[in-house]
Amino acid sequence: MSDRWHYRQDSAIHGPVDEAEVVRLIQEREISARVPVCKEGADDWMLAHECACFQVKVSPGEKVSKPSRSKPTVKEKSPRPAERKTRKP
Repeated sequence: MSDRWHYRQDSAIHGPVDEAEVVRLIQEREISARVPVCKEGADDWMLAHECACFQVKVSPGEKVSKPSRSKPTVKEKSPRPAERKTRKP
């Protein structure tokens, strides 16, 4: 049996709903992953994205990539144009 959760949105408390329903709402962007959630029967609220069961991909089929933390590349100076050789008359 799946856990049941309450979530708070727009100053209203909704639920209890199945864990799968909260996942669906997050994936379809009907609620934010930052919405407060509380497991049925508990007193502690947390943000949905802080709970392992709600760390899901936002859009099914698309990879959610984390920003790269590599160092920025240093822009190299462009080479100077070749100096013209002049002939003396």
